[in-house]
Amino acid sequence: DNDNNENDNHRHNKCASICFRCTVVLGSTVVAWLIPDFGKFLSLVGASICSILGLILPSYFHRKAFGDDITTMELIIDYFLIIFGVVFGIIGTYESFTNLFSSSDDDH
Repeated sequence: DNDNNENDNHRHNKCASICFRCTVVLGSTVVAWLIPDFGKFLSLVGASICSILGLILPSYFHRKAFGDDITTMELIIDYFLIIFGVVFGIIGTYESFTNLFSSSDDDH
């Protein structure tokens, strides 16, 4: 009886996983279809999210994880990366946002 419950749970989890994957693929397809120049949209997402995930959050988590054990140089680097990520994330997001709504004739 316990084995039947485990098999049912496994089948349910596998079915849910497949449904989730199909939903993500279909959602991505719809977004790509609705946005005429998907590359511009992708640059908007990349500019905002990548600066957060690649620069800001790792430095922030480093500071939180090590607290008082961080050397002055590590603290300076963390703050530099956070400021760098915020400034260039804003600039990149702004540029990508304006490019998203500009006509394709204005491209370089």
